[in-house]
Amino acid sequence: MPYKHLFNSFLRNEEGGDGGDGGGGTGEGQDSTIFGQGNDGQSQEGEGQQSSNSQASSKGGDFAFGSLLDNEGNFVPDWIDRLPEAQRDKFKENSKHYGKYKNPIHALEHTHSLQTLLGSKAEAMVMPAQDAPKEEWDAFFTKLGRPETPEGYNFNAPEGLHESIKFSEDDAKQFTNLAHEIGLTPQQVARLATYDMERMNAMAESNETEAQEITSNHLAENKKTLEKSWGSGNDFSEKLEIARRAAMTFGYDSEALQSNPIFANAEVLMMLEKAGTGMREDQLVQGDDGSNASFKAKANDIINNEANPEYKKYWAGDESTVDKVRTWMGMS
Repeated sequence: MPYKHLFNSFLRNEEGGDGGDGGGGTGEGQDSTIFGQGNDGQSQEGEGQQSSNSQASSKGGDFAFGSLLDNEGNFVPDWIDRLPEAQRDKFKENSKHYGKYKNPIHALEHTHSLQTLLGSKAEAMVMPAQDAPKEEWDAFFTKLGRPETPEGYNFNAPEGLHESIKFSEDDAKQFTNLAHEIGLTPQQVARLATYDMERMNAMAESNETEAQEITSNHLAENKKTLEKSWGSGNDFSEKLEIARRAAMTFGYDSEALQSNPIFANAEVLMMLEKAGTGMREDQLVQGDDGSNASFKAKANDIINNEANPEYKKYWAGDESTVDKVRTWMGMS
């Protein structure tokens, strides 16, 4: 039986029983009422048919589905153009796809195959449109696994951060609020946190290495400058000690001398050495740990330690070395 007549029989049975004597009735006149056919059983085409469809749609009546099919039950070539206006515009957007269907049975079979392939989750996980209301997006994110609130991520400060990296609760709150806003799952948040920690640690270590290299190069260059002016060996050490004591006399402590890069500058050190040399011994802050005992220890080392560069000078009677030892030993 052709598809079109199958639909005719179905609709007649729905409206009038089994099609026998009585209310159901039979004949082509019945077909004409349901499908908009002429007396000869053929589909009417052209402007009259489309006008009839538009009138039925505009009045809220049943659409004459039979106008989309030929006598064999297949879609007529322009069946999309015969749809009511609202459906016609939607179907035209994907006319290449819908135009592949030969007849309604073919369309139903294809839809069934897609549903079987996608499974029940196809309807449950359809992504909302970009301009969909926030409520639709919230429902979608919840199905994906996003917690109800940002606190649901249970996010804490990452472990193993470089000592130079400061992490606060405000940082964590801002991160989880953003993650919740864009719909991230706890697994995604954890992975992003790990990635960011590794990235920041790598940057911090690289900066630290670079800073150390710069400092090392800076110290080496300044030491060369100082050695040209002060000489090397013991003379260099003595003048450096005087510069250090002068800086402490001016109010800088040992920590500042170690951490402040200004005290690695050759010109500053030479200026401090000149200032310290111009002061009396009792005006300078004591060296090393700030006690006289450290100077006495140095004097004893010169006297008793053969490996000390000044040991031989002292025992050979070198005047400057002997005077220095006496001065250091006499500090009280």
